[in-house]
Order: sequence, then C-alpha cells, then structure tokens
Amino acid sequence: MNTLEFISNLISAFAWPITVLIILVLLRHPLKRLVPLLERLKYKDFEISFREQLEAVRNSVESEGEKLSASGDLNKIIEIAKISPRAAIQETWKELELLAEKKLSAIDQKKTIKSKKALQYFEYSKVFPHYVAETIRELRQLRNQAIHAAEFSLTTDDAIEYAVISNSIKEHIDSITTTPEVRLSALTYLILSYNQLLDTGKYNNITIADIHREIKNKNVLEYIEKIAPDEVDFSLIINSDSNPHFVDFYNEKLLNIYKGYPGNESRKWGVENNGICLLLAWTNEIIQQGAGWFPDKN
Repeated sequence: MNTLEFISNLISAFAWPITVLIILVLLRHPLKRLVPLLERLKYKDFEISFREQLEAVRNSVESEGEKLSASGDLNKIIEIAKISPRAAIQETWKELELLAEKKLSAIDQKKTIKSKKALQYFEYSKVFPHYVAETIRELRQLRNQAIHAAEFSLTTDDAIEYAVISNSIKEHIDSITTTPEVRLSALTYLILSYNQLLDTGKYNNITIADIHREIKNKNVLEYIEKIAPDEVDFSLIINSDSNPHFVDFYNEKLLNIYKGYPGNESRKWGVENNGICLLLAWTNEIIQQGAGWFPDKN
C-alpha cells in the first residue's frame, strides 16, 4: 500500500465519526433547547390528563342528579386560586377533611379522630352513596397530583372547578346524623392504613418477627399506633360502640393464622421481610376466610 492509498483509507475510516461530531457541535444549542421542550410536552400531557379527570368527576356527580354550580362560600378559594391554583386545591381538600372531623366529633363525642382519618372513616364505613365515596377518592387523587407534580401548571379555573365539586361533598358530610356501623369496613380500613404505612417507606424496619411477637401478645393494633402515631388512628376501631368485640376478634384471627402457618409466610403469601406486608396479607386472609365478620348492609 502506497502513501496515497493509506491516507485515503484513513480518511474513509474516520469520515463518519467526524461527520457525526461536526453535526453534534452544530446542533448542540438546538439540542439544549429541545430538552426543556420535551419536559414541557411531558407535563402538558399531565395537565391534559388532570383536566380530563376533573371533567370526568364532574360528569359522574351530575349524572347522579346533582347540578353543580359555584354556590356556597367560594370567595376565599377563588382569591387563593387567583394567586396559586395549586394552593387553592390544597386548601379545598383541607376544608373537606376538617369538616369531616367536626361532623364526627359533633355526632359522637367519644371519637377523637384526626381530620384526614375522619374523612376516610366516613368514606370506608359506607355512610356515603357509592358515587360520593368514589368522588372523594378521585378528588384525593387529583389533590395528590397537584401537590406532587409541581412542574405542570394549573389554572384558576381548574382550582375553582375542583372547589365546586368539593362543595357537593361538603353537603353530604353536613347531612350525616349518626355514626355509621363499622363491620367488614373495619378490616378494609386496616388494609388501607397498612398500605399507607408501606407507602411512606418509613417502617420497613418492622420485621416479621416483630409482628409475630405482637400477635402472640394480642397487641398488634396498639403496637402499630405507638410506632406510627402520625400515620394511623385506630381509635374508631378500638373504641367502637357498634362493633365492641372487633379487636378481640382480630387478635384471635391473627393468632390462629400464626399458629397454623409459622414460618410459611414466604411460601403461602410471598412475604419474606416486611412485617407490615405480613399484616396486610393476613388481614386480607381474614376477609377471604369469611368467618366471623358481617358484610355491610349496602
């Protein structure tokens, strides 16, 4: 190979990499502009999804015969929404929780339940029609989106629409006159509570051995309340007048499962490490066994 052929082959070998390098250098500024554009497009989809879900909630409520309008005291929310729609949505949800807490205290002074738990108590104890409970869950999800996805924008109208829908829920809360009976809902409430504990990620250090110990001591609910006082509130179950024997029933059921399957948690329920996961699985097992609890009337 002579010198000219060597140079020709060398140029051919490096031609494509050099071309790519030159293109990247020329386009580096457009590419920098493209990244935030893609981010905006991603969150634009989130905004569209949020508004579509909000509209679906309104349609669901109105399909049940409730005509929603901007009635009631919305002035404070509207003023907040003009400054920060996200803050207005948070404030609207907070008002729902506080109203539920006040209503529960008014009709049953024995129950002292934190505001977020009071709303869940009404929601999962079947005091609301099905579509109202579903609307509450949808509003909670939209509120969580508004808080945790701060990059996407919300409009003043979004916040006002959210408040208008929430007002219809307030009317249902105001109409409650008696404490609902908690039967099967006590078990589903525990499942919800355990799931929330798992979601925080703060209690992964609770082992299966810890739960075994408390089951044998018949002290599971008190133990969970002690280690997670800010996340759970079992007072509505422990001090329930409508279902006074639930705690004894629950402790006995857990103990029976423990005695029947010691060391077999992984094989039967797929749980190897986390004690809260074990409680979740075994509470679900109690429901599946279907003995000793009463289905809700509705």
